[in-house]
Amino acid sequence: DQHGILGFTTTDPATGNLAAITSTQRKCKAVWNILSEHGLTAHVLGWFASHPAENVTGVCVTEAFPRPVAKGEPWPMPAGSVHPPELAEEFAELRLRPEDLEPDILRLFIPKIAEIDLTTDKRPDQLAVRLAELYSVHNAAIAALDRGSTDFLAVYYHFIDWVCHDFMDFYPPRRPHVPEREFEWYQDIVKSAYRLQDLLLRDLLAHAGANVTVVLCSDHGFHSDARRPIRIPMVSAGIALWHRAQGIFAAAGPGIARDVLVPGATVLDITPTVLNLFGLPAGADMDGRVLTSAMTPGTPPPPKIPTYETVAGTHPRPRHVSALSHTDQAELLQQFAALGYVDLTQHGLESATHRNDRDNRWNLAITLRHAGKNEAALALLEELHFECPEDPRFAFHLATCQQHLGLVDEAAATAESIRDYCPESSQAALLLAELATQSGDAIAALAHLGRAEGARASDGTGDDPQPTVHDSALNAQRGSALLAQKKILEACAAFHAALEADRENPSAWLGYAQALYLAGKRDDAENCAREAVALAPTMAAAHYFLGIALAVPGKGAEAAGAFTRALELNPRLVAAKQALDQLRGKPFVANVPDVARRIEETPPAELLRAAAANRHAGWRQRLDALRAKSRPVTRYVPPVKQAPAAASATATATNIVIVSGLPRSGTSLMMQMLARGGLPPMTDDHRAADFNNPEGYFEWEEVKQLPQNPGIIARAAGRAVKVVSPLLAALPQKFHYKIIFMTRPAAEVAQSQHKMRSQVAGSTPPVAVMQPLLAKHAEEVLQSLRAAKNVDVLILDYPELIAAPASGCQRLVEFLGPELLPTASAMASAIKPELHREKVRPA
Repeated sequence: DQHGILGFTTTDPATGNLAAITSTQRKCKAVWNILSEHGLTAHVLGWFASHPAENVTGVCVTEAFPRPVAKGEPWPMPAGSVHPPELAEEFAELRLRPEDLEPDILRLFIPKIAEIDLTTDKRPDQLAVRLAELYSVHNAAIAALDRGSTDFLAVYYHFIDWVCHDFMDFYPPRRPHVPEREFEWYQDIVKSAYRLQDLLLRDLLAHAGANVTVVLCSDHGFHSDARRPIRIPMVSAGIALWHRAQGIFAAAGPGIARDVLVPGATVLDITPTVLNLFGLPAGADMDGRVLTSAMTPGTPPPPKIPTYETVAGTHPRPRHVSALSHTDQAELLQQFAALGYVDLTQHGLESATHRNDRDNRWNLAITLRHAGKNEAALALLEELHFECPEDPRFAFHLATCQQHLGLVDEAAATAESIRDYCPESSQAALLLAELATQSGDAIAALAHLGRAEGARASDGTGDDPQPTVHDSALNAQRGSALLAQKKILEACAAFHAALEADRENPSAWLGYAQALYLAGKRDDAENCAREAVALAPTMAAAHYFLGIALAVPGKGAEAAGAFTRALELNPRLVAAKQALDQLRGKPFVANVPDVARRIEETPPAELLRAAAANRHAGWRQRLDALRAKSRPVTRYVPPVKQAPAAASATATATNIVIVSGLPRSGTSLMMQMLARGGLPPMTDDHRAADFNNPEGYFEWEEVKQLPQNPGIIARAAGRAVKVVSPLLAALPQKFHYKIIFMTRPAAEVAQSQHKMRSQVAGSTPPVAVMQPLLAKHAEEVLQSLRAAKNVDVLILDYPELIAAPASGCQRLVEFLGPELLPTASAMASAIKPELHREKVRPA
């Protein structure tokens, strides 16, 4: 919410197209900018959102630097990927192509690689790509170190994340859905990746020299046990389901304490800590803190300065950098799509840019929630929920946000709405149980938990003997309900069962700490609270309860530190304020049962409701317009026949005739038929007839600019215009369309496209790969067209039209009317069965 990078992609305001996030879009300085401005030599290599390279004092190598190309193709250095630019040629030689890898390296990862048919199984080739990118970035880091005096180097190694996403499914033990043969081939790849990364770290440190401080961090971990997902949800960044919430922080060298635990570290703490190592203050506008527990005892951190954004230094960050070329943008987008973080496919008539905007607003809302800025998050989550009430993610987080703001009734209503679309949602039932517990209705809470358990049984997971994350959440919530009823021993048993199912559930550790404390086991309660803090360092309630467990003689200072940290994370935590007051002036009395319900001070509910009402009044108008523009799939409206009218541009300006379908589905034939029927085509003859379409394509080249300039479609009034299916989403909603959609068996379309592409490109995707994708795309587009309010659609099958021309021509006349087809009798003459060349053969 401060640096403005909300995802991997954004919308280019100049073109309206999806565009890759670049370094120029970051709203604040990075740590390497700050160090460069203070005259320190700073290198930065391989980081996301670092392209084009920034003006640092050292070397900047962007994420575009190691991007591979197809075997044998030229490999020019991407423009802007190296700073200083005069080093580009030198650093280009440090990159490694996948085909240049020594074969023995792949055998170290896949000892039985000789058994694999590499013509059909491309996973070894993909591993070679990952290795080549790893070595390219590492070579650049070593070259930067070897250039001379270095104060700071930041290098991002993406390799382990790549490999885990590609091969963690094969990590031991083998799961039932993994073929045994493939498990034998790929089971050691993940471990080998860690071994290699360790060796490269040793190499990096050897080149850095002895007197060096190293900080190793990862923002997340990776599931490697029974919590590995089997299916990935079809949502933006769905692959993050593989990620463990806990990352790693480790440091060594001058200024770093030896053999100490660093509790509660987060990614936000890295920059303030690094600045402190250089004797520089943190900015008051930085959310993180200096990890003083990691430092050798001595001088405390210097006082914070308000901000670094207004500090001018010796090496200022340029505010204007040349824009990326179209090719660079396209390659970056494809790279993010290959990562699985960006979806470039068309979904119905909703544009990719609108989906991306919604995903970025979602990311911002979650960021604000994690930062404790629930009032700001509330507005975004309400907007998202109104746009997509069917998406349980938005409803669930809106409900929890409302809960944290004290809007318990609204939260319950939102949670109930999840069940409108997902009647058996165990997530909704668990949330309703938590809300009932918070309201003091333990009986209702247990009833909701019963529904959650039933939902687990109905979804087929109830017979799984392996404890699951769902079991953990269920038992943790049951423990909270029992704790609210003062059933301490039963609550202890429930929390223990929750941790048996998932030992990384911080809420279960916190609940167990509360129950053990009330059972008189203070030491055990302290240990459990420490586990909760370690797993969720930004959970204010965990720090608060750790303070309760520590509030004994001899541990008062540590208890005060825990309460203070809780207040830093959540200034409205009134229980922590009261505890600090008691520690300083009077005997401490812990109000533990309140922890099981509410320990926060919330804004007056009536003010929040009034603010929401004011927002909703304007939002509903905006959202109606938004849906009309980008989500015309709300309901099905049957086509209504139009009264005959003169075929003039004026009469048809709001009733535009479009021929659509997948490329190679008969759209050119349909344009030829309409032309012979008397409806003039919108064409510029830019694309000449050829072997594939000997009668002509009848295309209008400018129609490809629809996503950037939707208004151009008005120029097709009074004519028929070909708009292939991927471009339909860009049609402006102010017109009414008569769409003739051509269908053809996906096998024929895939074969025809393959044959046509092979004439101009040596390598094309296999027919077997493209066929299901084409079928799915056609199905989604047709579903959206049938539901669109401003569309009448006629579906004609290409093979059927060839076989029965008279029937097809009659349907066209009924659909468009004789006024648009004055010479309809001539349409059938355009049909030439001999041009139906790629036919599906009967089984």
